[in-house]
Amino acid sequence: MPEFTPGEAKAAIAPIMVKPSGLGCEAEIFLGPNEATKVATSGRIAFTSTGASQGVRLPIAMPSTEGTYHVFIDVYAEGLLVAAYQAIEDVVIAPVVAIAGSIGPGVIWYEGLAGWESVISGREIPLNTEIHLGPWWINKSSINIVGHVDLSVTYPDGAEHALSATINQDKEVAPSNGCTVGFEPFVSSQEGTYTVVATLSSAGQVLDSVTFELVAIAGVAEFAYASDVRRRTEAGILYFEVDIENTGGVPG
Repeated sequence: MPEFTPGEAKAAIAPIMVKPSGLGCEAEIFLGPNEATKVATSGRIAFTSTGASQGVRLPIAMPSTEGTYHVFIDVYAEGLLVAAYQAIEDVVIAPVVAIAGSIGPGVIWYEGLAGWESVISGREIPLNTEIHLGPWWINKSSINIVGHVDLSVTYPDGAEHALSATINQDKEVAPSNGCTVGFEPFVSSQEGTYTVVATLSSAGQVLDSVTFELVAIAGVAEFAYASDVRRRTEAGILYFEVDIENTGGVPG
C-alpha cells in the first residue's frame, strides 16, 4: 500500500471518460474509512469531457491522523453523480520519523604531525601551512540518514572561506554510527585566530553545528652560529682562539 506522511501534499491523475464530449464535469478524490466520511478531499475539480479517456489532475493533502484509509473518486456530469469508484489499494498515513545528528570538530593534520589528531578549540597551528580538517558526525536517529557537512573558515582578517569536501560527503550512515568528512586544506597565511564552523544537515534540515578556533603562531626563529678558529703556539704550548657569531637573528 502507498505510504505517506501526515499532511503531505500529493496529486492523483485519474483517467476518466465521460460521453458525449463538451459536458461540464467535476471529479473529486477523497480518503476516509467509508464513502460517507471524507477525512481528506480534493474538493470538486472541474473539467470538460472529451468523449474519450482523459487524465484529470486531483490535488489532495493527506490526512493529519495516522492510519489506513480507503480512496474514493466521484465523477459528476452537469451536476449529476455519474460514477463512484473505490481504489484497489488503500493509503497508509505513517508517523513522521524525526531525524537527529550531532557534529564535532573531528580531526586535524598538517605537515610535521605523525598522523591525524583530535581537534580541541584553541589549538595552535603553524603559520603558512596547509591545514587539513575532518569534522566527525554521528547519526542519532532511529533510521539511516544521509549527512551533508558544510565547513567554513574565517581568517584573522575577517575573510570567510567555504571549503569543499573531498571524501565521505553525503554518505548514508546507520543509527548510532558516525562518519568523518574530509575537506580540502586551507593555508594558515595569517597570524592570529581562525574561526571554523562545521554544520551538519540531512534532507535539507540543519541538525547541528559546531564552532571552534585554531590559532596560528609564528614558529621559533631558526638561528645558527658561525665560528672562526685560529691557533697559535707560545713557549711550546698550543692555543686555540675561537670567534663565534650569531647569524640567525636571535640573541645568543
